[in-house]
Amino acid sequence: MKRRILLVDDDVAVLLTLKAVLELNHFDVQTASSAAEAIEKLASGVYDMVINCVEKPLLESVLHPEPKREASQADCGQAKRGPQERPRQ
Repeated sequence: MKRRILLVDDDVAVLLTLKAVLELNHFDVQTASSAAEAIEKLASGVYDMVINCVEKPLLESVLHPEPKREASQADCGQAKRGPQERPRQ
């Protein structure tokens, strides 16, 4: 049985090139050119691997969500001042 791979990239040339190489190596390859299309395919199928665009990861927030945390008072002040400014004394 062939391993199934989902390729996700907004560059069609990259998708077609990688798909051709992987298919030559006996993989079953599906492609998605947007995060929405990839999510739809992930919801309707099972994949052994997902290869996401490295330059501009389209699925990064879906595949690796940031843990949610509550903002503290210090965080709010830091955001208003910016990272390089120091508080006035």
